Formats: sequence, structure tokens, C-alpha cells
Amino acid sequence: MRRLLGSALVLCLLLASARASATIPLVEGEDVTLDLAGYLKALTGVQHIPYDSDGLLPETLGMSSNVLRVEWKLVLGERLTMEVHDRLFWKLLSEPTALGSSLGLGATAQPKRSVDLSTKIVDKPTNTFVHDLDRLFFRLYFDFADFTVGRQAITWGRSSLFTVADIWTTFSPFELDLSEKPGVDAVRMLTSYGEGSELEGVVVDRGSIDDLSGGLKWTTYLDFGDLFLSVAKDWENLMLLGGVSAEVDVYGVRGEVAWPAFDLDDQSVGLPRVTAGLDTFGSGWFSSLELHYNGAGSQTDNTGTAKPSKALGRGEVYWMGRYYAGAVVGWTATDLLTLTLSALGNLSDPSVMLAPSLVYRFSNEAEVSAGGYVGLGESPDFLPSTKIPSEFGAYGNLYFVQLAGYY
Repeated sequence: MRRLLGSALVLCLLLASARASATIPLVEGEDVTLDLAGYLKALTGVQHIPYDSDGLLPETLGMSSNVLRVEWKLVLGERLTMEVHDRLFWKLLSEPTALGSSLGLGATAQPKRSVDLSTKIVDKPTNTFVHDLDRLFFRLYFDFADFTVGRQAITWGRSSLFTVADIWTTFSPFELDLSEKPGVDAVRMLTSYGEGSELEGVVVDRGSIDDLSGGLKWTTYLDFGDLFLSVAKDWENLMLLGGVSAEVDVYGVRGEVAWPAFDLDDQSVGLPRVTAGLDTFGSGWFSSLELHYNGAGSQTDNTGTAKPSKALGRGEVYWMGRYYAGAVVGWTATDLLTLTLSALGNLSDPSVMLAPSLVYRFSNEAEVSAGGYVGLGESPDFLPSTKIPSEFGAYGNLYFVQLAGYY
């Protein structure tokens, strides 16, 4: 394992000093091509934990996380492509605690799958090394529609901070590896018709026949923006979803809603999840503001802990409360340097998570970044009983440096 990860680090350092092509062609024929691509991300960080546990939990947690992704793409003529992505994830913690998995690399919950294509090479409290086939699909192209069968990424919606329509799998808001989202096992159909309209249908595996999910999404592209409507069965919920976005000059507005209209298990009507956003763009800078209502969250006062919902436990949502606001501002100082500051706020606690970052690109294939997650809010208590009076105050602070190489 040490030799493998050492070789991966050498590869990343070589990428930092060389300008390679976006992909590496392995086979180039008239009807057959095979390309290799991927990336390595290596993070080192220190997390300060705000818990007062009388020594039961560490006050400072050191971590090292590494993701190596190898992406194979085979093209057979004009009708068929196949992709396979190998993902190696390695994490070291200075202390045996689960708190280190909530921020940084590997923070996103993995979707449930009936077929487990992962192997835990090392599985210890402070040392985890896992290999996973995160993509394994065939894509067939016909004149009337495209079909994708197998493990793939499916994205619905346009929200960036508080994703509500992206129900099949979504990134954690504290995930640093945003290059490729986790794949779900699904069959997907996409067809275009009329003037700027398309229809998408999916059937998604959730780990059992009872939880088998799927939906239809209709999207139309208009002069001012786009509009989508969809119906779905996701887990135990019958869902209605919709969204609209529009751009005028340097401004963009958007809104999305996901409503679990009926719970098949509880025979009940759920509360919606709604996000409204405003984007602005300038010369070298951008900003976004989002307001969010999380119907899957729980209301609580400052004396106890909100009860996690089923959606929270599955990684479908990552928010404990109901009312949120978020903002992000980015500035491209030079062609190589980008500065970003984002803030997420629970309006009921209240508490805030600040996430500053600095990215310096050596080339299109390599970059180094530094930043952190800073949680502001009342700290939790464990004695004499567990109390979490604020959401973001429970995360503590993480400061990190990350090296990334792409090939």
C-alpha cells in the first residue's frame, strides 16, 4: 500500500511540472479508441474539535486524505461507449474518531447499491484504504434516444449550495473532491424533441426491490433560461419537482422545489425543500446568494438536539434544521490564482460555517489549494447529557492544504 500511494504522489508531482493532454490515448483506431484520464488529490489538515468531553474525545485531530481516480473510456464506432472508473481512497487520522469524516475529502455519503463493487483493503479506526468501481456503464446512441446502463452520475437541478432537485445523489456541502460525484446504479434514457425540449427517464437502484426508484424529467430551454418539471418515486416518497432559471445581463435568478408529496410507508404528506438563488457575474469575479427551506429538517430549541430525519441519515440531505441562507464570492486575481469565500448559515440556531479557499494552478493539470472550514456557533456538550445547541458550532474548525494533479 505504501508503494502504491508513494507512486501516486510521485505522479502528482510530475503532473505539477508538466503540461500533459487532457486524456492519454491508449488505442486510436478508425472505429475503436481507448482513452485514460483521472486525477490524484492529496490533503493534509488539522481539525480543532469544540466538544468539552473531559478527555473522552480529542481536542485536535490530524488527518491525511488521498483520492486517486483512474478513468477508462472505450469508444466502439458511433453507437457504443463504455466507461470504467477506479477510485482509491485512503485516509489516516491521528485519533480514532468519526468526526474526521464530516469535513474535507470523502465527506459525501456513498449511495446504497445492490451490487457492492468496493473492497476495503484496510479498515481500522485510524487507517482506511478502499478501492471502488465508481463508474461502470455502457452508453448506446440511437437516432431517437440515448441510453446509459450501469453505474453512472445523474444530476438534476441547478442549485449550487443547497441542492434540492438533485435527488439521486448529491455532494456534501463540505466535500473537497467535486470533480466526480458518486455514481448510482441506474438505467437512463435521454431524448430531445421539438424546439429546445428534452425528456429524461431514469430507474435507480437503492439497494432493494422495495426501494427501487425512478422518475421522468421534462426540460425546455427558452430565450431567457430554462424550465424543468419532474415526477419521481424516490425511496418511499412520491416526489414532485420543478425549477426555473433565467439570465439577464450579468444577473441570474433561479428557483427549485422538491416536494415529497406522499410517503408510501407512513401514508403521509411531507414538507417541501425549496431553494431560491441569485447569481452575479463580473470581470474576474462572481457571487451567488441562496435562501433555503429544508422540509426534511427538524425544529429544535437551544437545549437539545434535532432528531435526524430519514433523508439526513441516508445522505440525501445534509442539513439538520429548516431555515438556511448561503453565499459564495469568488475572485480570479490572475489566470493562475483564485480566491473564494463561502458562508452557510442556519438561521434558527443561529450558527455559521465559513469556508475560505485559495487555489493556485501551476497549469491545467496541477494545482495547490489551501483553506478551511470555520464553524461559528454554540459548542455542544456531552456531560451530563448530550446537547447540540447549534449545527455548525458542532463541526469545529478544519484547516487544510491540498495538492491535485489531473491527467
